[in-house]
Amino acid sequence: LSRDLFFKPADIPLIGDVVNIFSDYKDVRIYFLPQSFNASVNASRRRNFTQNRTLANKPNIQRDFTASRSAGFNWNITEGGLLNLSLAYNFDVQSTLTYLWVVDEVERPESEIWHDIFSKSLFGRDFNYRQNLDLRLNPRLPSIWDLNRYINVNFSYGVAYSWQNNFQQADLGRSAGYSNRISSGVTFRIKSIFAPLFQEAPKMQAPAQPQQRIEGGRGGRRSQRSTNVDERIRAQQKNVADSTNVTDSSSQSKKQLTEFNETEEDTVKSPGNIQIALQYLKLGIKWLFFDYDQISINFSQSSSYTGGGLLGEGTGFNNFWGYKQSPLKGPSRLFMLGLSNDIGPRAANGNLSDNYSHKNDIDLKTSRPLWEGAQLDLNWKVGWGVNKSITFRTDSLGIIYSTTVNSTGTIDRSFLTFPPTLIFAFFGNGIKKVSELYDKRAPNPNQNLSDAFVKGFETTSFLSKIPILSKFAKYIPRPNWNFSWSGLEKYSIFSFAKRVSLSHTYTSTYSEGWKINPDGLQEVQSQRIDYAFSPLLGLTFQFDNLFGGSFQSSVRYTAKTSYSLSASTRNITESLSRDINISASYSKSGFELPMFGISLKNDIEISFSYTNGKTSSVIYDMENFKEGGTPQDGKTNVTIEPKIRYVMSSRVTMSIFYRRTTIQPQGASRIPPTTTNEAGVDVHIAIQ
Repeated sequence: LSRDLFFKPADIPLIGDVVNIFSDYKDVRIYFLPQSFNASVNASRRRNFTQNRTLANKPNIQRDFTASRSAGFNWNITEGGLLNLSLAYNFDVQSTLTYLWVVDEVERPESEIWHDIFSKSLFGRDFNYRQNLDLRLNPRLPSIWDLNRYINVNFSYGVAYSWQNNFQQADLGRSAGYSNRISSGVTFRIKSIFAPLFQEAPKMQAPAQPQQRIEGGRGGRRSQRSTNVDERIRAQQKNVADSTNVTDSSSQSKKQLTEFNETEEDTVKSPGNIQIALQYLKLGIKWLFFDYDQISINFSQSSSYTGGGLLGEGTGFNNFWGYKQSPLKGPSRLFMLGLSNDIGPRAANGNLSDNYSHKNDIDLKTSRPLWEGAQLDLNWKVGWGVNKSITFRTDSLGIIYSTTVNSTGTIDRSFLTFPPTLIFAFFGNGIKKVSELYDKRAPNPNQNLSDAFVKGFETTSFLSKIPILSKFAKYIPRPNWNFSWSGLEKYSIFSFAKRVSLSHTYTSTYSEGWKINPDGLQEVQSQRIDYAFSPLLGLTFQFDNLFGGSFQSSVRYTAKTSYSLSASTRNITESLSRDINISASYSKSGFELPMFGISLKNDIEISFSYTNGKTSSVIYDMENFKEGGTPQDGKTNVTIEPKIRYVMSSRVTMSIFYRRTTIQPQGASRIPPTTTNEAGVDVHIAIQ
């Protein structure tokens, strides 16, 4: 449809006068019709006849007669206003007409089938219905205090509804459910917002002295500033000596002479120590809190609910668009929108179950420059959720009784922990600290070990000791980061390369699974901590043209560690992974190589990679702790792979590769040491 189907509130008498007061939204448009519609109807009829000639059995006949219809629209309701609302909707229905085809295993005449279709059945019996609704807001903040330049906000809500009907289960075969998601985010341009607070005040310049022209020698003129300073000093001394009202002419003369010299010299007093200290404090506050390009905060919430044994025979479509609500027409409008968990009345004499899940996620991201070519990205994440399984029965009237609820949940957040080696040993966290914090004689040893697991590994566990934060410490995310530094070729140690860049990334997560026990108390079932330096150090080199081609290489060292705690066994399993990767590649394209009197353009690529990886697993029994643990499976894997790829005139491609893989068992691993050598040649010729 045309995008001209709108009106402006500013053009409406009286209302327009109010709208024009808000200059930022005076051009707001309201579209009274969607911008696009779509609809489709399909029907499919199939018959498969199979007869085994060697056996006198009845033929196998398969029949399928289905219909489907769908429709939807997209509607930008407002534009250029405060909220800028848009809506997208679509539905899809599948139904069957197979039941009209056969009666008592006898196929009906075509005339009767089509008579029933056009007289009463039309699309037949619905067995599958899907509906999607997507609502989006793109707020446009007012220009007051430049909010629209520094703050960006977005919001969206989407819900998917589904309904099924299993004809084989009769009244208990109807089920429905929804799955929704709320997403919102806000971005602050921190550096731009607070920039005016840290701008240097412009230096005040002394006003220029008016230049008086006096007679110079031989009728010439010169300015007062060019007057001989000694003559002015002598004139002041003479005035002081002639004064009879001053008792100490000598002291007065010296004082006036000093004042004159201070006034005459254009010198700027250096700032005092307090002023310098305040300036450094100001710069420190800016660097620490306000030197971030932007801060993004995002929140998402997802929920789902499914249930079966519905009493109503309808799909819910009439309830969604109709004025009157009826449980016989299916679930309510609120349920289909994902705003209610009341799915409706249930069928009689059923053993039914409903499932509900709810998840929240919050993440915060920011970045800042450190120095020329260096960038630091920071992020925090936290998520928590709950899952419920509800089983119940219905009596002959469809009344629910004998309800059982099983509840479980999860917590996930970014974590901060370091290995207790080298400079990181200062923090004192690790498996040994967990053992020191664990009290076997505690009233609830499982809970005590769970708390010790978190506090022992977390570097910033002091947050749990703050009274106001102690109950929420497990929900407070810790920072993860990514550091990149380009332009290292400027330093003499890397002067051999054209471009050099360094990268370092740290990621860590803590995850927890819990359940509600029969006493109604929350019990932790599993805990896991993962942290990785991926890479701990990564260097990428790019060199100047070598023989007319491009040569580059990279070196990466990656370390990953995970710890998992099982509440039932009170064992902690440690899994380690260490990888060193060195790669280099050379490529040259478009060079000519005469062959048989013909000059052809060719490409060549030469690459080499070396990987040394080590994995290991150790189990720590927290009831009888020993620092080394009990080694489990482990291995060392070394791979060397050179490769050459040659392309002749884009018609002939030849690849030659060699790969050597060596596996050496470690710890209690039972796999035998192996060495594998692989080589191959691949030739591809294109004929056109």
